[in-house]
Amino acid sequence: METEDTTPNLLKDYGYARSLLKNTSRGKNPDWYRDAHLLSSRLHLFESGENYLAYFWNETAAKWVSVKSIPLSADAEALEEYIQYLRSEVFPGSCRSLGVVLHLNQEASVFDFPQQEWEELHQTSLRELILHDPALVLQDRTLSSETMSFRVYPTPASPQVTTSGSAVATSRRGEELLREFREIGNRSNFPIRTAGISSPLLLLSRLPRTLGPQEKAFCIMLRFEDFSFFGFYSAQGELILLRSIKHTAKQLPHSLESTLATTAASVELADLGLKVFDCRLTPGQPLDEELSALLFNLNYQVFLPPSSEEMALPIELSTFQIEDDNPELAFAETETFGTTIAEGYHLQDFLSASAEELDRMPGAADMKLLRIGRLVTRLGIAACVLFGAFTVATSFMKMSSPDWKQGKKTTSQAAVLSRDLKKVKATERFLADRSKGWVTLELFARLFPLDGTVQFSDAEHVASAESVTSKKVVAAGLVKKWTISGFAMEEATNSLVRLNTQEGMGDVFNVVKETTGNSAFDLSQKTRNLMVNLDLSENPNFSRAAEPSTEQSFPYKFSLQITQRIEAADNLAVPITKL
Repeated sequence: METEDTTPNLLKDYGYARSLLKNTSRGKNPDWYRDAHLLSSRLHLFESGENYLAYFWNETAAKWVSVKSIPLSADAEALEEYIQYLRSEVFPGSCRSLGVVLHLNQEASVFDFPQQEWEELHQTSLRELILHDPALVLQDRTLSSETMSFRVYPTPASPQVTTSGSAVATSRRGEELLREFREIGNRSNFPIRTAGISSPLLLLSRLPRTLGPQEKAFCIMLRFEDFSFFGFYSAQGELILLRSIKHTAKQLPHSLESTLATTAASVELADLGLKVFDCRLTPGQPLDEELSALLFNLNYQVFLPPSSEEMALPIELSTFQIEDDNPELAFAETETFGTTIAEGYHLQDFLSASAEELDRMPGAADMKLLRIGRLVTRLGIAACVLFGAFTVATSFMKMSSPDWKQGKKTTSQAAVLSRDLKKVKATERFLADRSKGWVTLELFARLFPLDGTVQFSDAEHVASAESVTSKKVVAAGLVKKWTISGFAMEEATNSLVRLNTQEGMGDVFNVVKETTGNSAFDLSQKTRNLMVNLDLSENPNFSRAAEPSTEQSFPYKFSLQITQRIEAADNLAVPITKL
């Protein structure tokens, strides 16, 4: 099998990484590799109408500042001008990086996992699989990761034991905006880290903790412009279920109360308190009026987004600075607000960079290795110079001594002996015990039971060296094949089937190795592999009236092929060396 030579690409990537280390701040500024929400200077964006509303977090003043909005139609040139505006008029002078956080507040859909034995929700495999193949995970062929972005969110109190979580999906709108911000950072040697964070998941991780202890199960309703998002919680604060519904910006669906009642009943919540938060960025009908016309049998409370004297903040920003590990907040001991938050599920990046973009840039570990390698290289060069000077001085002193001429004669004799030794070793390798006839007979004898339930009809053994095209190769791999045909009784089929496994045939090879002392049957070396193929079928000539030990007396016929490949790196490979 031919393999693609990746050496030129590796050398090219290595050269590119060294160039970045030398010409950029990637080797010195750790902000290149930190998450966007952890940077001290951050730009938070919210889609509203035809613009992205923008707010800057000033770490020095510890407050939010409303800055110039960005049109949805902004191209690369406009975004580059916007970054220049931020760096010249908004940033503090010592700012060394920027985190751009896009709050995804326009859409969020919830999908339940199929009822089957999935792996544990917190395992990486499920989180990784849904990124690339949501149709497989959710068993819905209409879903695609090209148009929507999917993430897993745990529901620790879910009554479904095997699927204690849901998949949350958002559109990929805004993905190109964040990609262009990252490219601007790369071009200007200024770290710009980005993230697309789901507004509903962020709010559900913070708002319930501000309510204080609850006496009964409750539901958090987040009223956005075009959809509403719901989190159903137990009285102890454990998340049970996630749901979302789409609607228009002006009107909640008339079926809201029945939908809530049905959903609550599905998870056995008889009495439910509804906490409604207004998350809209543009004023609309007051929530009190809107809900009073729809909810008649549910008790509910309405919470308006907090505001300051300077400006009204999106509700996401008013809760963004809440410390996740604050023990004084409610539900600190729950899995929902403990383990789930600690593992960062609420801050998952729905619009992360593609694998191709990530592969293009070396990571933090790569840069660290390059820096260490550069230091080691410099030390190595210095050591080589010192060693070279020492060697020259020592050689000059020895060549000036009277013993030098005698030494040259001894060196010549040693060279002759070295060549002879190489010939001896090459000859020994040529004569290595690779495939002997009597050992093959021993293998045939060990394959099948001796009780007459198996009868040979034909056996063949072939050993051949693999073809070699490169002149630099010093040894060729060896392929050994054994083909045995015959007939078998029904009671022998189990032993034949076991021979068709790596374990079964490996046991036979080990017995032959121990019996004959032939190292070619040693399968413990990584440079040797074994393949077995058994073709077992009914004997068309079988007759119950046939005489014993004839071909017609066996109900089954078989063909067993054993192939052992010894790679070129093995000590039993066929040498390609002139004696």
